[in-house]
Amino acid sequence: MSGQSAIGRGTEVDRGGGTDVLVCTPVYRAGSYVLDRFLSNQREIQERFPACALVLATVEGDFVAELERLLSLHGLSGEVITYRTAKPDHARSGIWNTTSGRNALREHMLSRTHASYMLCLDADMTYDPGVIGIMLKEIPGRDLVHSGYALRSFGIGLSGTGCTLMTRALLERLRFRCFEFKNGHVIPEDLMLEADMFK
Repeated sequence: MSGQSAIGRGTEVDRGGGTDVLVCTPVYRAGSYVLDRFLSNQREIQERFPACALVLATVEGDFVAELERLLSLHGLSGEVITYRTAKPDHARSGIWNTTSGRNALREHMLSRTHASYMLCLDADMTYDPGVIGIMLKEIPGRDLVHSGYALRSFGIGLSGTGCTLMTRALLERLRFRCFEFKNGHVIPEDLMLEADMFK
């Protein structure tokens, strides 16, 4: 299901071709307890790889001004977009918010930028400041690369969208999706992405 994006009032991403990697992150006020650490880390990433910009997507219109202020405070190149959550009537899971956010970011990248790659990151994590260079080194000849990361209960997560670099060509062919059964069981967007990649 797709969300609809709208440009925020922040510093807009370079549309002239200078931004090679768009770092894309859905963010929610309730989940923003480590947002300052995440944004400080994004500053380190942008210092290492200036040809990138950060785009935050939120479903909360009243959160936009605060997010734009934080981008400016941290000296980040980027902007904030808003979107609407699309889901079936029986849906109860919050996974629809994340999936709609990722689709809004995808649509934004394809229609409003010339970026070659979209790097999906989670706003409740921090990353090696060289993450973009590391991921770009691995992607030639591929459509997508994942980075593993530590999980509290399960050891190492080897896939998911917490740190995933995708080519523009892939995003032109693929949308994010999830599935919720009427009994409430969910197939989240990261597992659906894996299935779509195999297909």
